[in-house]
Amino acid sequence: MKGNFYDYQRNFFEAYNGGRFEEALKIAEETDSIFPEKACKTKYWKACMQGLLGRNDRAVEALEELAFSGQWIDAGLLEKEEDLKALWGTSRFKKVVKILKERGEKVRKVSKPVLLEFVPEKSDGVLFGLHMKMTDAGEISEYFRETVPALNKSFVAIQSSQTVGTGLYCWDDMELAKKETSGLINAYLVKKDFTANDAVIAGASQGGRLAFELVLERILIPRMAIIVVGAFREVEKYLEKIGGFPVQCALRFIVGDKDSFANETVKLHEMIREKGVDSRLKIYANIGHSFPEDFGEYLRKMLFY
Repeated sequence: MKGNFYDYQRNFFEAYNGGRFEEALKIAEETDSIFPEKACKTKYWKACMQGLLGRNDRAVEALEELAFSGQWIDAGLLEKEEDLKALWGTSRFKKVVKILKERGEKVRKVSKPVLLEFVPEKSDGVLFGLHMKMTDAGEISEYFRETVPALNKSFVAIQSSQTVGTGLYCWDDMELAKKETSGLINAYLVKKDFTANDAVIAGASQGGRLAFELVLERILIPRMAIIVVGAFREVEKYLEKIGGFPVQCALRFIVGDKDSFANETVKLHEMIREKGVDSRLKIYANIGHSFPEDFGEYLRKMLFY
């Protein structure tokens, strides 16, 4: 198999979500050998696959490799990971957890939000991108950085200060996330002499939920919000606020029919359309919680709106 890291990652999760654990393990091992800078992900994947296959010694060996690499992943995640449940009480597992906790505490003390910018020669607007959980600004940029500038718009990826591993970030503290992202976006708009109507906000998974809530709560009112595989749960909680959703912001939902969040996304789309909002939903067949391969083409159509 050839491709960049994100192609391997997509293939890994397709195999994993399909219950093809031996295949997923082979992909994880190949990815680990090609992309050592992604050890915090690939060795975690290897550990989980070995655990699911009942090979507990090999599972803990993969975690020890991660600790030895100098990288880290949130120890709390490992302690809740059902795929590694058989390891939880073992001394080797506890030793790895201790190392990763200490490493994570040091990094969190100095972590700050980051803004990553891609600008064409002439820009008539800007699209802000909010990453998935356990990814970073660089990863979300892979899906936007070529298409958006080619349409004479700037692309700005915003990376959370909330870190959960080497190069891995999240938006778990949603109130902090709203404060960070709105501050960075508003400052950027002023600096570049753009208005909110010149802006589009896009988010994936947890970042998609963040993008939606920023608009729902009228913290930001861009001309469009693009929500890719949004991590929505119990969307009825939004009912009271949906009536005040700014109608000048168009909504575009993208989800795969194999995504565990698909039903809630469909429900949210229907709820908000009933309030007169310009909301459209595209459901991709046979896709789980990941970007569709033709996302660039879809994006070009949406940005010409």
